[in-house]
Amino acid sequence: MLASVTVKPLTREDVAANPAWVARDDKGEPIAVDTGYAACVNGGFFEAAMADRVIQAVTQAPVDGVLGVGWSGLGWDKVCYCAACQSGFRAAASADLPLAKDRDAAIFDQWVAWNRARRTEMWRANDRAASRANGSARWIGLIPTVRTEQIARFQDVAALAAEAPMLFVENANTPRVGRFGELVDDGLYLADLARGKPIILLTPTYHRGVRTFAAASAAPGEVRLAILAGLTGGLAPAIELPANLTSDVRTLSVATPVMNWAARNGERWGGPPAPARIALVWSPTSAMLYGRERGQRLSEAPFRGMAKALRDANLPHEVWDESRLSAGLGGIDVLILPEVAVMSDAQTKAVREFVGSGGVLIATGVTSLYDVTGRARGDYALQDVFGVNIQGAPPARQASPARHDYVRLKPEYAARTPGPHKAGERAEPGARHPILRGFDATDLLPFGGILWPQAVAADRTVLMTYVPPFPSTPIDEVYPRVERTDVPGLVVGTFGRGRVAYMPADFDRRYGIDPITDHRILLENLLAWATGPAVPLRVVGPAKLVTRLEQRGDGLVLHLVNLTGADNQAGAVRQTTPVGPLQVSVVLPPGTNPASATLLVAGRRAPMRMEGGRAVFELDHLAEHELVVLA
Repeated sequence: MLASVTVKPLTREDVAANPAWVARDDKGEPIAVDTGYAACVNGGFFEAAMADRVIQAVTQAPVDGVLGVGWSGLGWDKVCYCAACQSGFRAAASADLPLAKDRDAAIFDQWVAWNRARRTEMWRANDRAASRANGSARWIGLIPTVRTEQIARFQDVAALAAEAPMLFVENANTPRVGRFGELVDDGLYLADLARGKPIILLTPTYHRGVRTFAAASAAPGEVRLAILAGLTGGLAPAIELPANLTSDVRTLSVATPVMNWAARNGERWGGPPAPARIALVWSPTSAMLYGRERGQRLSEAPFRGMAKALRDANLPHEVWDESRLSAGLGGIDVLILPEVAVMSDAQTKAVREFVGSGGVLIATGVTSLYDVTGRARGDYALQDVFGVNIQGAPPARQASPARHDYVRLKPEYAARTPGPHKAGERAEPGARHPILRGFDATDLLPFGGILWPQAVAADRTVLMTYVPPFPSTPIDEVYPRVERTDVPGLVVGTFGRGRVAYMPADFDRRYGIDPITDHRILLENLLAWATGPAVPLRVVGPAKLVTRLEQRGDGLVLHLVNLTGADNQAGAVRQTTPVGPLQVSVVLPPGTNPASATLLVAGRRAPMRMEGGRAVFELDHLAEHELVVLA
């Protein structure tokens, strides 16, 4: 049992009695938040008053610990200039506090690092206070699942996960398209950091959206899918009830069916996932030092786009923190670096060894162009692996604004396709690469990003080149002013015994921001080329799913959650769209020899056959979710 301690804004009376507690702007005025004023993390409140609240919580009732809500203070959108912050930062950095507008300056990066270290120390101090007052009690702060929110709140989740006995998380910023699928990948990332420790997802049973109505029930379908998506990402379910339990009694039962199902099937479910052989990397350092205030577009969007492509292709994958890149890359066949701009020499060395030893690498954008201080190198640290060299100055940090530009596919087919035709079209010899499958009827793909000049090694193949922007209206002006360039958009080849696809064209970012069909096809082709035919799980059928495959003893457990018609809307979900039939095939690990496929939600067995080391069965109907036991 945990007690809850919520840090609320300071009142006028608090500020008058303890003026050092309050955060202040550059004019010395208290910083207003919500219904009061923000407490400064260095002004004494989080040492004395917070410690007293933690001690009170663990001594007034027989609890195992304290859950801290709103514990981390101001985020990085505001700079506190109180006396404690000014003197503390000067002592740590030998410099004055940055101005809010100095986000591209090195001093701002130092301020971010100083604040992150302070939040980690606050977590430790609260934990020490809890254990001093009650020897077995622990303090655990509530963390957002959204990684850019963690960064904006100065939360070093990798450090916190290493020390905490468990994590409690909330799915912040939920009213958006794609939230359920994204929650799965958020969970996979946290599970990678926690290394087997419990991670508890708090899902409110009251309405939380663009506006929050804390005394009204949430939509049952919304709550169920959030819990099921969390389970698929490795997050154990818990519900958050409203403070006023009598205002809307629906809040008491809205999550009951799925919570009961999770409890009944706990012994069959909730272990570590089966090896996925594909690792997608998230780099908080890149988001802080490269993305900075534009981290949502520069770092988060490429990650989200590649993760979405993996989910669209029903490809099980792991989500790794950047720290895994320095610790050896065993256990995977495919490594994906979506605009991991900041990389250390040790990380690039590990990636180079992984590919040289036979691994497959997909890297995009300016991956490895920046060092660990956030300064641009003269060229990519992995330029020999990519098979390219930047020509001229490195590309500037930019948010890739949507533009009416294209890429031209190689070899060109226009002159060999049915008309109409125009002068200058080409019919170049040779077949296109498998990554370009499905595009035989066009030489142009919409892009919408930015590319820069690069020289390509002779042993690499360029699959597309840049076509600069041209007008999109009026109709008689819609034609390229420059038909062809030699600026590469996608380069493939080999390095050592491995294969490499380097994609400077940021289709992953574009797909994360504005998904269009051609980008989805291209990214799915890229993933199919990288993974080959031996993927551990294959689901064929018209459905949008998230999946989790676990190995349990000598069998397998497969969880499928149906997001069809639900994950493409920002509004609350009323119900999902049933799908089926779905053809499912699973690679059987050594020593696994299942005799049947039992559908625990449907309460029956599905006919199963063996085909070349794979268990194959059909789901004729999938409503919301299904748990399949292969044993």
